[in-house]
Amino acid sequence: MTLSLVYGVLAVTLGSDWIRVLRKMKPIVVLTTLPATHDAASFSQKLVKAKLAACVNVLPGVESHYEWQGELVTDTEKVLFIKTRADKLTQLKEFFDDVHPYEVPELVVLPILAEDVPYVHWLNQVLG
Repeated sequence: MTLSLVYGVLAVTLGSDWIRVLRKMKPIVVLTTLPATHDAASFSQKLVKAKLAACVNVLPGVESHYEWQGELVTDTEKVLFIKTRADKLTQLKEFFDDVHPYEVPELVVLPILAEDVPYVHWLNQVLG
């Protein structure tokens, strides 16, 4: 059984106000990038300690191509996969504004379409 099915059952049982609360608590993955030289471990640990992420995966050595201030740029970066919940996005954005090294940090939010109930339970325990 997926959590999406659980949401449907709870909507019928508890009403629409509860389902709105539960949807805000929906697990998501947030992608961001850091410069290759940045301490991704420290950045990730701060996210976990602040209860903004249950887990952060760091993928090093990614080659990125983009336009910045009218110039074509090629950089080596690290990609972070941040496992969190939708209700943490405002705090996560504030964290990025305060701590992220980029002037315009990437914050791409991906929904988790198929959820494993034990994993979601663990994620919710970690995030509080």
